[in-house]
Amino acid sequence: MPEDANNANLQSVEPAKNGQAKKVMREIILKWIGEGTAPAASELSTKETAPAQSKINIRAAEPADDKQRQAVHEALSRVRPETRNQKTGMAKPINDRRSSQETQALLEKYETSLLARGRRHINIFAWLYGAMWSVFLLGTAVLAIGVYKLGWDGQLTNKLLNYVPLPYGFVRYHPIWYGTYRAEYQAISRFRSQQSASSQSIISPEEIENILVRRTMANDLAWGRGLWVSDSEVVSELNDIAIKARSIDEVERTVQALWGISINEYSRRVIRPYLLKKKLLSALSNDFLIKQRFGRANDLQALDGYLDQLRESTPVIIFR
Repeated sequence: MPEDANNANLQSVEPAKNGQAKKVMREIILKWIGEGTAPAASELSTKETAPAQSKINIRAAEPADDKQRQAVHEALSRVRPETRNQKTGMAKPINDRRSSQETQALLEKYETSLLARGRRHINIFAWLYGAMWSVFLLGTAVLAIGVYKLGWDGQLTNKLLNYVPLPYGFVRYHPIWYGTYRAEYQAISRFRSQQSASSQSIISPEEIENILVRRTMANDLAWGRGLWVSDSEVVSELNDIAIKARSIDEVERTVQALWGISINEYSRRVIRPYLLKKKLLSALSNDFLIKQRFGRANDLQALDGYLDQLRESTPVIIFR
């Protein structure tokens, strides 16, 4: 029968195809495990009726010595399992080592870019901070040279001295700022210029210096005795002056015309030191030991004389 002949031919061809497929699979597996040459065909089980017909006898391909076995084990440990395609169900080998290396490279690149970007921001802020301090220190040094060595006395210099603390001198450990010295010099010079023309209308720097030194020493003595002037006392004194002048506006105009300062500065620079010296004079007058040096005078001029005598035994440093 022709059909029987065809079936016989197909049956004779199928074992040959199966044997060739097994041989190809065996060569592929041997390449995976690092074997150089394929073993003999007898190492494979060719029983068609066995359930494991399509499986490979890996045990027959094991090397004889321990070194080869270790090499095969390391090669097998590097082999990654297959994953199956969700659509077709076919095995799809994936190179996990390459995928992990690419992922690691991307992560390192991303982290490097983030770190570099962060370093740029930090460096910019640090550079700006350092530049600001450098400009401030350089400007302070230039201003100090101009004031101490070159005698700068312009309007811009006097404004800067209100913000830059350059010391004019020290009374013990209490500083006298150059800005305070210049402000007092301008105010008292303006007040003297409003008076009648005389030799006293011209004020010297030494006179301003003595005023500031006496004021600082009086503050030190008052603080040592627990004396101070409250804001309410300053307001009360200012109200008494306003009553005599008939209005606070008149006091403000007079202060601006004579001193060239505001009413608040007048209260801080004139009224408060005046009230503190009155309290100090009263406290010193009740001290018997100090009264012997004071004499019988009880006015503020006597207190100024006492402070001038006390200056001889007080460490005073003046930068000229």
